[in-house]
Amino acid sequence: TEMRIARIRIIDRVRAKHPMVISTLYVGDLSMELAGTKRLILDELAPATIMVCQDMDASELEVFRLKSVCTASVLATAAAASTVSSLLVLIVLPLPPCFARSEPGEPGAM
Repeated sequence: TEMRIARIRIIDRVRAKHPMVISTLYVGDLSMELAGTKRLILDELAPATIMVCQDMDASELEVFRLKSVCTASVLATAAAASTVSSLLVLIVLPLPPCFARSEPGEPGAM
């Protein structure tokens, strides 16, 4: 459909500028992910997300604020990413202890 083509074009523009960010488009849902340090997330994933939202708005595609979420395994990273844009809602998913990790300088960091 036209909407899917518009979204693919948006993803292509974002991918050209932020090639490390992995984008997945499934029907009407778009996910973007990046594994890395807090700095990398804030320098790459957050701007890529804002770019997608701005491009969708310019293309008259609706961005649903309550469905636009930021998830992370480290609370500080999720909080920092969610404050970059009012379009993101903070969600921190509890991970099993074997997967959870802390950024250097945070409680529980090794």
